Amino acid sequence: PQERTEPQERTEPQEHTEDTEGQNDDDEALDDQDLQTAVEELGWASLDAVELKRRISLYGDMRKKMQVWYAKQRREVKSGKTSVKMMEVLRSKSDRGPKPRRKNDWQVFQKHYYASHIKNKAKAELDRQVAEWREKLKENPSLKASKPQKIAIDTAMARLVFEKQPEDFKAKIRVMAEEDLNDRLAEWTKKGKSKTPQVERTPEEWNAAIEEWAPEVIEFMKGVSAEVGMPGFAVFAGPNPVKGGALEVFL
Repeated sequence: PQERTEPQERTEPQEHTEDTEGQNDDDEALDDQDLQTAVEELGWASLDAVELKRRISLYGDMRKKMQVWYAKQRREVKSGKTSVKMMEVLRSKSDRGPKPRRKNDWQVFQKHYYASHIKNKAKAELDRQVAEWREKLKENPSLKASKPQKIAIDTAMARLVFEKQPEDFKAKIRVMAEEDLNDRLAEWTKKGKSKTPQVERTPEEWNAAIEEWAPEVIEFMKGVSAEVGMPGFAVFAGPNPVKGGALEVFL
């Protein structure tokens, strides 16, 4: 089991005043914000610091490869080398996104009280771990150890500090978490209602669309697989227009 780093002092403020700057203050890099979003959307919030650090490293590597691939595709779109169908997909954006999920209590605490309760402790712990990491590299230059990640330490510290808060304050955070979820669900539902309804098509038109998109999807998956170094598969399930609407799986 990994050793957990406890803050040096017990945090029990007499009065909690919500931070106006929150976690996204000026010294927060954009990458940290992106990673925080990934932690929430991918359900990594409950992971321990070691596993979280490992997944963040993999996520960052994959994200970089995808950015390179997208940039290449975008250049081909501009130069006219990509098909019209693929151009439409690359230019389109989802107007809704995944259904919002309730954030953990400590995540809401981190969002609203980062500057006053977490920031300084997390920075001190990051400095300590980085210094320790550098010292180990000096002693053993061949050591394969990743540099401590700010987001992993922020996450671990937020959870530790939140657990030390009084119960009445935790109850307040739980209410804030529910309100936050309700607000995001309302916005998500609103976007869904404004979405353009699907166009009705004949079986022949659906079949033509399937035949037209099949080679496009194959090329797309081949390109992504080659760039990220992993096999990929696209699976579609639904009624087959040439078999009377019988449900089938299309690869």
